[in-house]
Amino acid sequence: MDDERQRLQLIDAGGVGDLRLAVVSPFLWGPLPDLLKRFAEAAPEVDVTVTSPAPLQVLEDVRTRKADLGVVSVTAASELKERWGHELQIVKAGSFPLIAALPSALSSGNAPIDLRELDGATWFMVRSTLGVDSLPEIITGAWRDYHLRPGRVRTVESVPTAMPLIAAGLGLSLVPEPVRTMPGGGVMLRELRQELPHLESAVIYSRKSEFTAVMKLFLEMALDETREVI
Repeated sequence: MDDERQRLQLIDAGGVGDLRLAVVSPFLWGPLPDLLKRFAEAAPEVDVTVTSPAPLQVLEDVRTRKADLGVVSVTAASELKERWGHELQIVKAGSFPLIAALPSALSSGNAPIDLRELDGATWFMVRSTLGVDSLPEIITGAWRDYHLRPGRVRTVESVPTAMPLIAAGLGLSLVPEPVRTMPGGGVMLRELRQELPHLESAVIYSRKSEFTAVMKLFLEMALDETREVI
């Protein structure tokens, strides 16, 4: 009876159960490893699975309950709420600045780079699928504001698929700062002289699903630093 009572207390506290996460790459490379470590220490009996699909698939997995919690990156989490808030609960969980990802052969030094030096280059652009502003809109806004004319624009599915193309010297892009933690070489990452909008991370979950104690515990840890709920 004591063992069963203790187990029930663990379940109530979110210490037992399953947690399915669908997370886009910036959050996957940035906060998630440390967050999972702290979560595992607090709830060692919770079985956590992580997938990293495309942003629109993250929303679909949460809507169809294939994932308990999702994380996407947008320019403003408030816009995501306006677009999807009727189906999803949306909570802001930090933000990331953008940096330039350049072929090593075309970049020297570590000083911040002026965007105007990238005029006429071939750019890689991820697909815009969420119906709200995200990385593609930040890049096109920078082109407009600093009068840049790309020599060519090549579409890629995600930032990770752009990185080997950049390493091969086929173009460049702006990417979230957590890219620095990705393994691999051939890409020079440099900060920008200009101030551009940051990408915000938004944790999402379905309004139709049960909000379990496990989900609550993970979300509280994800918001530990920002404490921003929209």
